[in-house]
Amino acid sequence: MELAVLKTMEPRAVLALAMEELGRNAERVGNLTITTEMLSSILNETARKGD
Repeated sequence: MELAVLKTMEPRAVLALAMEELGRNAERVGNLTITTEMLSSILNETARKGD
């Protein structure tokens, strides 16, 4: 997907696409920790940018 398309999307939709892509490549990641604090921070940031 091109960057220009991502710029027109809602921030939470872009985050959802990123999480989906991460899931597709999970076998190659090895170890990843996403705490509730980190996820909350990301979601709050995307909500502010989406306003």
